Amino acid sequence: MALVIGPAAWLAPHQGAIATLLPQRISDIDPANKVSLVMMFSTVAMLIALVANIVLGACSDRTRTRFGKRKPWIIGCLALSCLVLVAFSRADGIGAMLAWWCLYELVVNGVAAAMIAQLSDRVPPRWRGTMSSAYGLGQMIGGQAASSWSRSSSRM
Repeated sequence: MALVIGPAAWLAPHQGAIATLLPQRISDIDPANKVSLVMMFSTVAMLIALVANIVLGACSDRTRTRFGKRKPWIIGCLALSCLVLVAFSRADGIGAMLAWWCLYELVVNGVAAAMIAQLSDRVPPRWRGTMSSAYGLGQMIGGQAASSWSRSSSRM
């Protein structure tokens, strides 16, 4: 169940922020360039996510604590992502917003990297396909939930 709930729990707020918070904050500051700025933020975010998943996944592989190697990354990056989103929402310029958004993408991908790495840590090889499907189901639930929330909030 954790492999369904976990991805849904981090992906729903993440997708909601991408679909609602990011475009609205950019529109508040620079409505004339909203489309190109959202595109730029998204491109930079994808590049950061690419590197962050690899680097933070490797870091979590090497972590040794009494709480395990993945939990500190999942919980720490989750807490940081919340704080960074608050800072992003209060940024007053495009440069500051981009810096906070880059940091947000870095830490939220730390959650994802550590969470997906648990598959090889905890799941026997014969069940990894099934558990990977459970993780994918959680991603679909989180993405769809965020999409539904975004559509309903845009109508208000």
